[in-house]
Amino acid sequence: MLEGVNEVFNQVEIDGPCSAPDPLESTPGLDAPMKELVKDDGMQVILVTALGGAGKTTLVKKLCADDQVKDKFRENIFFVTVSKTPAVKVIIQRIFQHKKREVPTFQTDEAAINDLERLLKSYGQKAMLLVLDDVWSESLVQKFMFQLPNYKILATSRSVFPQFGSGHQLKPLNDEAA
Repeated sequence: MLEGVNEVFNQVEIDGPCSAPDPLESTPGLDAPMKELVKDDGMQVILVTALGGAGKTTLVKKLCADDQVKDKFRENIFFVTVSKTPAVKVIIQRIFQHKKREVPTFQTDEAAINDLERLLKSYGQKAMLLVLDDVWSESLVQKFMFQLPNYKILATSRSVFPQFGSGHQLKPLNDEAA
């Protein structure tokens, strides 16, 4: 069983602690939803929902590797896998590390959030994309919402978070596309 897990990990290349992984070669059935998410519609939070294994992570990996997205956000794409029991301080430390900043030790989640907001504000008008993959709680996304120009959060979840609208629900692939 571990061999299978290691095989999957070896297929995904990650440059740094928060770098967007290289895209997988093919994502049948996901091109249209990806282009819908790339639109600049002024929304701060974009939510992608579906059952486990439906392709949410694959979609956001491909989105992060899209030339249009890379042109807009440049080196300011932060990709963090969250999971069921998120450690806010660790997530934020990874972002600091990704930006090649000294990694602070935070006493509380609130202190970490405040330091992250200061860091992001220091980049001024530069576009920034925070990808929170596998989010289980709407309140976690809320913690990362800041009043910053050109700042977007893309979150994947198995659940719909009413505060952020219906989001983009991935439909299961048909047998031919799968």
